[in-house]
Amino acid sequence: MQILSLTAENIKKLTAVHITPDGKLVQITGKNGNGKTSVLDSIWWCLGGKDGIQATPIRHGEEKAIIQLELGDEEVEYIVTRRFNAKEDGSYTTSIAVMNSDGAKFTSPQKMLEGFLGSLTFDPLKFSKMKPEAQIRALRSLVPDFDFDAEDRANKEDFENRTYWNRIGKEKLAAASAVSARIPEGFEPPASNDALMAEYKAGNEHNTKFREHLVAKRAAESDVKLVEADYADAQTAVKELEDRLAAAKLEVTRIDEHRTKLKDKAFELLQVDIQEKDLSAIEAKMEEAKQADSILGDMERLSEFQREASEAAEKSATLTKNMETRKAAMQAAMLKADLGIEGLDISDGIIKLDGLPFDQASDAMQLRVSLRVAMALNPKLKVIRVRDGSLLDGEALGIVAQMAEENGYQVWMERVDDSGEVGFVLEDGSVKGAEEVQSLLKKPAKAEPDRTVTAISSEPKENVHTKFCNKGEFEGRCKFDEAGCPELQVGTDDTQRGLI
Repeated sequence: MQILSLTAENIKKLTAVHITPDGKLVQITGKNGNGKTSVLDSIWWCLGGKDGIQATPIRHGEEKAIIQLELGDEEVEYIVTRRFNAKEDGSYTTSIAVMNSDGAKFTSPQKMLEGFLGSLTFDPLKFSKMKPEAQIRALRSLVPDFDFDAEDRANKEDFENRTYWNRIGKEKLAAASAVSARIPEGFEPPASNDALMAEYKAGNEHNTKFREHLVAKRAAESDVKLVEADYADAQTAVKELEDRLAAAKLEVTRIDEHRTKLKDKAFELLQVDIQEKDLSAIEAKMEEAKQADSILGDMERLSEFQREASEAAEKSATLTKNMETRKAAMQAAMLKADLGIEGLDISDGIIKLDGLPFDQASDAMQLRVSLRVAMALNPKLKVIRVRDGSLLDGEALGIVAQMAEENGYQVWMERVDDSGEVGFVLEDGSVKGAEEVQSLLKKPAKAEPDRTVTAISSEPKENVHTKFCNKGEFEGRCKFDEAGCPELQVGTDDTQRGLI
């Protein structure tokens, strides 16, 4: 199905145009600012729905605009009409109607159009200028029954997870390296540290008793000295205080007894020879054991870091495999779609032709591929719009015309041309040299009444009715039936007026 005719009135820079294509390559030419782009926009606005229409589709100063497309193969199958009405606030309303060849209107016209409307917004000349990601998206849209977006989301999630586990793996390996550097070369951990601890504990207990004995010994010596002084003072007191002799003797006796006890205790203490034990050797061994424990801890941490790094690497490898599997599935889906392009491949995130990046192919080959993609995007309504056709040289134009003819497609192309001799030439919003376009916005004028006077028959008519003449002067029986009776008579006599 293609466009058999386009009529547009008051659309953007257009006043009124009617174009009936006479070949597969429809060139819309002329100087800049005369309405070429408006013609191509009209096609999309008429078919694509209101969301793609610009903010000011109606020609400046006008209140209404209309686009009408006749679609079909050789005969008109559908007539699509889109109307625009300006509002006081500067916005507009739009409506669409689709009618088939029998004159029947569709109740859901836009939904009906979507059934055969492809991607008219796709311009093949822009395909080769797209970034690789955009080119791949365009090709993906040709593959049915495959959810590339879901695969992309899964790959993105796996990529982020893989990045996380790669970072964890690197951190664990770095930690393992730092721990490994602290472990002496040839280190052999001791069998056990329990015996050293027991020996150290026994030595500590001995030294505690030694310190307690030393404190008691010094206290006993001090006590003996104090008692000796008291004894001397008592003897002096006895000599000086004979009147207190009895009492003093008792005190002396008590003190003497106490002195004797203290001397005995001090003597016992002096007989015990306890020396402080040297624990430095054991402490040195304990320090070595402590260092060995630290090294053993480092060895355990090293083993744990290495294990975690290995697990992270395994998870990263699994995620990489999942991503590669999805990429292979997407690649297979792309290759399965028959685009009619030999040597087409998608790998490393770019489109390739015969193993080389697409942008390294010749201009002619890039144009052929771009046209092939545009055709695949529009399988039912075989219409392709091309802006900037001025960029194409004679050879490229020949390729476009040849591929359009061979594949049964219609290419509407906008080109700047000053000659005025190529294609449909736009000038001041209309087609140069074309007949005046009958307006679709104005209601057709009422047909003038048939003023032809029919000769009066001598035979009376069965179907007669009463009429007044145009002046209202005569009344009689008209010999015309109602279908042929003129409402306004001409002439001056009764015969010409059709009256008896």
